[in-house]
Amino acid sequence: DETAGICVRSGHHCAIPAMKHLALHETGGTVRASIHYYNTSEEIQLLGETLEEIAGMG
Repeated sequence: DETAGICVRSGHHCAIPAMKHLALHETGGTVRASIHYYNTSEEIQLLGETLEEIAGMG
């Protein structure tokens, strides 16, 4: 999200069989955020809040 400054990856993530199983292969796949030990709790909280806002829940 450009507004929140969050980088994510979208697509099939080299997992076409999984996307087909989940019926997501024709819709463009999924969005993936990679959280690591160097991310702060504030950054993870911002990710959650941003996802809620994008999903219309926030």
